[in-house]
Amino acid sequence: MSDELDDLLDAAGNGKPRRRKTKLPSWSPEEGDPAGRYAMWLNELWGLDDKRDPIVAGERYGKHGDAAIVLVRRSGQRVRWTHQSTLTKPAGLQAVLMSECGIKPKNLSGHDAMLIAWAITQLADLRADVDPLEEVALWWLHYVDTRPTRHADPDDNEGWRVLLAEWQAARSYDEIRGKEEPRRTFIVVDDRDGVRYVRREDFGEHVRGMVKGSMSWQTLNSRLAEAAWQQTRFQRRATAGGAPYVEARLYVVPNDWPEPEVAEAATTKVGT
Repeated sequence: MSDELDDLLDAAGNGKPRRRKTKLPSWSPEEGDPAGRYAMWLNELWGLDDKRDPIVAGERYGKHGDAAIVLVRRSGQRVRWTHQSTLTKPAGLQAVLMSECGIKPKNLSGHDAMLIAWAITQLADLRADVDPLEEVALWWLHYVDTRPTRHADPDDNEGWRVLLAEWQAARSYDEIRGKEEPRRTFIVVDDRDGVRYVRREDFGEHVRGMVKGSMSWQTLNSRLAEAAWQQTRFQRRATAGGAPYVEARLYVVPNDWPEPEVAEAATTKVGT
């Protein structure tokens, strides 16, 4: 039975509505309160008194939803959500608390989770206020520094087929290469208009090596779309002459991206 229906039923049968018992403290902090007030409210919510290692601080690594956020307990234990957007979902919020802290889950509503997420966000110190576009630019600048570049014309069917085959071979090599060996996967510059083509799986691997925690394809694709990157796929069928099937799933990077001021902000604010 849903909470909404349960609220309308009378437990004693006298026809009067019954109020659902709240899972939250009877009071709530106000916007702009000192950090200690948010910590106090969260500790009361989860019953974390002085004997149960209370929460004393928090940290977050960006304002966007896929940034990591951490609660710090008095013992120094760091309770970490890879994406702070997870806090707004009752299951995602409580799964980390249950597995890392042993806190028994509550039957929270969506609104309850949002209020708790707000309190955690207000408690946490912002460790990195990086604009999402600047962060993508930083990923790209690092990527360019670690990959060779080739020039090609996709309208040159024979030459383009050869390049796609070399791309596939380079990717296969990089999957088994030693740590000290240079990467062979390369960036392609289109001779027609200067746009850059990047193998999707290679760039995704690179980004996941830079960010704190994992990043889904959905999140990564969304972030890159905001930066005006496109996606495409090149493929060539096998031929009667014996040339194999070749393909590549790619990100398309505009030829004038990033703008100089964005690149400068990324390298100075975050550091390379």
